[in-house]
Amino acid sequence: MKELILLPLLLFPFFLAHAATLRLAPSAAPAVAVGEEIRMTMLVDAGEEKMVTIKVALAYPAALLEFVSFTQASGWFPLVAPGYDAVEAGSVVKTAGFPGGFMGSKEFGTMVFRAQAAGEAVVSLSSDSSIMFNAQGVNKLTEVGNAAISVAAPAEAVGGADIHAPPIGKPPSEPTMGAPQGEVTEAATTSTQ
Repeated sequence: MKELILLPLLLFPFFLAHAATLRLAPSAAPAVAVGEEIRMTMLVDAGEEKMVTIKVALAYPAALLEFVSFTQASGWFPLVAPGYDAVEAGSVVKTAGFPGGFMGSKEFGTMVFRAQAAGEAVVSLSSDSSIMFNAQGVNKLTEVGNAAISVAAPAEAVGGADIHAPPIGKPPSEPTMGAPQGEVTEAATTSTQ
């Protein structure tokens, strides 16, 4: 009976060591305002099995985010062909091989998005269309990780004028009637008697 209990315990670490994963970093991006850019890194972990080709397919809400650019990490050989390299509103597909293969963790590339509207955006990796091929051409992808981005509305001016706080340690100045702020006119300095 002891042998039956030990067998699952011995096999379990073996399966964990061969988990091939894709994820985005940061998984929870800091809040940004409309117009600001968000930089996300795609990370791949081959585990202890050599991987040679990675295809990343992700989706994002095009109403909230605009795709700006993708930069492939060094050492990768991009595959630029229909179905393997595509950017459309709301989706990005990037594929690359790593000559000689790799084991363990590697950076795949960096994407930049620009926030277009306020809301909660999720950039999601598709486990159906993303792949991690080993040297035998078998897809070993077992897990994907998504990223959440909170986009805040831009600060709005009140009554069409910009409101600025005075510098720390200085009281706000009060302009005189009819004179631009900071100028003193003769009428403002003359007293009526």
